[in-house]
Amino acid sequence: MPYLGKQPARVPVTAADIPDDSITAAKILDGVITAEDIGAGEVDTAELAADAVDGTKIADNAIGNEHLEDDAVGIDELSATGTASASTFLCGNNTWASAGVSTLANLTDTTVSASDPETDSNPSATGHLWVNKTSGEGFIATDVTTDENVWTNIGRGASNIAPDMTATGGTITTYSGYRIHTFLSSGTFTPSTDGTVDYLIVGGGGGGHGSYQSPGGGGGGAGGFLTGTAFAVTAQAYSITVGAGGTKGIGDGSNVTQRPTSGGDSIFSSLTAEGGGHGGGYSSFDGGDGGSGGGEAFNYGNGLGTSGQGNDGGAATDSANQAGAGGGGAGAAGGDYAGGGGGGIGGVGLANSYRTNSSVYYAGGGGGGSGYTQGSGNTTTAAGGNGGGGAGGQSSSTSGNCDGTDGAANTGGGGGAAGGPIGAIDQTQQPGGNGGSGIVVIRYAA
Repeated sequence: MPYLGKQPARVPVTAADIPDDSITAAKILDGVITAEDIGAGEVDTAELAADAVDGTKIADNAIGNEHLEDDAVGIDELSATGTASASTFLCGNNTWASAGVSTLANLTDTTVSASDPETDSNPSATGHLWVNKTSGEGFIATDVTTDENVWTNIGRGASNIAPDMTATGGTITTYSGYRIHTFLSSGTFTPSTDGTVDYLIVGGGGGGHGSYQSPGGGGGGAGGFLTGTAFAVTAQAYSITVGAGGTKGIGDGSNVTQRPTSGGDSIFSSLTAEGGGHGGGYSSFDGGDGGSGGGEAFNYGNGLGTSGQGNDGGAATDSANQAGAGGGGAGAAGGDYAGGGGGGIGGVGLANSYRTNSSVYYAGGGGGGSGYTQGSGNTTTAAGGNGGGGAGGQSSSTSGNCDGTDGAANTGGGGGAAGGPIGAIDQTQQPGGNGGSGIVVIRYAA
């Protein structure tokens, strides 16, 4: 039977009583020592060998915030790769970001530069902020089309940065640093960006009148002539209207069988060049008002031009010879009846070089018809005004010589009037000339 006498008192064992490395993990059975067996503070860092505790020895969620002192884990203990680094930090959404975001230059989608952005700066997305640290101006990218960026100024300056304007519509040509859009018929002009353009707008010319009995008719007035520079446009579609030429008048020995008509307006944006006024008819009607006025036929009134676009038609008051007057042109009024029964010449037009970079005249008035000169006739052909005006007809006994000439297409020239027929043909129809159609030309720096 074992001895059951008084046992010696137990003495606590401390770390000092245990030689270094005498107890290893291999000598401790699993579960023998638990957290309850270790008092607070009994194991400190000095009692743990380097790498003694790794992830395999810590159960999931075993260490919570309450087990860590304030500032116990710093950025040196964290990195995207698991190695100590101060170049990254852990965001609240469990992503890693570069450290040191303390200036605008370090923000995502922000550029700080000593200069303004260019149209080919090519940021990755709209909303990119660009700060010019020299001028203090700021810009936001609102269009990031490659090499055609648009930067909207958000500073105190008024100038946005955008690519040079391009546009569609009409027939497109280029010369000497300009891009030209020519409209010979109605269409649409669509700029890609805001900008300014130069323009030429000419209305359709008025029709010249036919002869009524033997007196000559009045020449058609030229279409209105408008030109200008630095006209502001925006990135939108502009409807372009090119005015048609007015139709010719026709008369015979007894009646006006077809009255001439005025030309149509040409329009670009808020700008309208009025059509030219039709020629007047002997003892029937005045010349029409318009961009330029139609010429008077004997003793019945001339048409009036529009200020800034053209001039009045000429007057015809010669009761003996009864010749018609010329239509007004952009550069001068229509000529009055000429001596000896000759019709009045058409008013001269004005020159412009926007379309071809060479001087071209537009908006000449139509010539008046010659009078019968008390039965002897006058074979003078009254010239149309330089700028597409049609010539007036003779006073003749030969069929066809009395007819007026059409105004030239896309010049806005007025139609020439018919001269008075004499002899055997004075009861046949003698037509005047149709007015020439208008034109719209738009150009801008290429």
